[in-house]
Amino acid sequence: MSLETTRGRLVRGGRPRPPRLKDNTVGRDACHPDGRIVGQNPRIDRVSERPAVLRSSLSSCIGTGPDLSLLRAQGRRRQVTARPCPLRGTGSSSRPDASVRVNVILALALVAIIVSVALAPAVNAQSGFERTLDSLFVVASSAEIQYQDMRDSAMNQIAAYGVNAVPYLIDKLSTKSSWDRWTLIWIFQRIGSPAVPLLLEALRRPDDLVVQRVAWALGDIKDTSAVDGLIGVCGHSSWQVRDEAIAALGRIGQARASGAVLRALEDTIGQVRKSAVVSCGQLRVAEAVEELVHRLGDDFYGARLTAANSLLQLDTAAVLRVLKDSLESTNPMVGHMACRVLGRIGGDEALSLLIEQAESIDLVRRAHAAVALAKADPNDECAFRRQYLETEPDRLARLQVESTIRAAQHGQ
Repeated sequence: MSLETTRGRLVRGGRPRPPRLKDNTVGRDACHPDGRIVGQNPRIDRVSERPAVLRSSLSSCIGTGPDLSLLRAQGRRRQVTARPCPLRGTGSSSRPDASVRVNVILALALVAIIVSVALAPAVNAQSGFERTLDSLFVVASSAEIQYQDMRDSAMNQIAAYGVNAVPYLIDKLSTKSSWDRWTLIWIFQRIGSPAVPLLLEALRRPDDLVVQRVAWALGDIKDTSAVDGLIGVCGHSSWQVRDEAIAALGRIGQARASGAVLRALEDTIGQVRKSAVVSCGQLRVAEAVEELVHRLGDDFYGARLTAANSLLQLDTAAVLRVLKDSLESTNPMVGHMACRVLGRIGGDEALSLLIEQAESIDLVRRAHAAVALAKADPNDECAFRRQYLETEPDRLARLQVESTIRAAQHGQ
């Protein structure tokens, strides 16, 4: 890029910079009173290159036109004295006075200040209480070694607040931390019955996870006043809620929950059926014997195994009567599991039924019956063991019986 000096001015590109005139206008933009544009650039100094309209407009603005300062002053007066536009949606031709609007705004602001001042102590007290609970809960739910000796004390301090701490604890039931969840349940247990009314209200919340854990907490508190509320959610759309509600009714142990538990035995979800089977045993539901025997062949293994345990908690004579009929069930799993139950019941009637099943043509049935006999009669008082081991053709079945015998002897 070349630099040249023109009249003592240093410019780029070899083109001189137009000088300023005395009236602080650049030569390119200065106008002659007769409309001609003057300047140092010869290309724009020719009148013939400007339209006549431009020349006339320039002549009206400079030299011959009205005084611009006077026009500005008149414009300001017009702005001050201009009438406002009519209000929208009304027939009035003028807006409300500005002072009225200001007074309304000030009044609303004053009301807001008064309300905030009146509520400030309660808000501050509540926030302070929640901060205290937060600090205690951090310690109570911590798995760090440094807090190990402080956890029980922190849970006791939270429980000492009683009903006041329950809303805070319920809001935390949506936590994803299993450690926090167990801590909340332990605190609810320590609060006990005073927490039940608020927990029952929480059963109506839309959050299924919170409702599920509230049912869990109510079952651990074991207050009979919660039975009706738990029965009300036994038909909940969420199977997790149904599962916890049925299990909670069994832990509470109130007989009037038997109907809801019996209905849950037919639930479409295996886990719910398992909870119902367990609750039937806890509630000692005599009417559930036949259904529990039927559950020995349930598709869900959890329901099958728990049904065997629940049958042991019911009337033995009624159970033996139903088990005897079930040995010929079309579902072979029912007969296999029935042998297990008979082996745990023991007694002469149960042993005679097992000896019959040990001679079945079904290899699996024989194995189940032989193992049950080894458990029910570890000393072989019925003199069956030697005969069975000599005549059983299946080596795996013999190994199972021998293993059961050794385990029984080792247990003795």
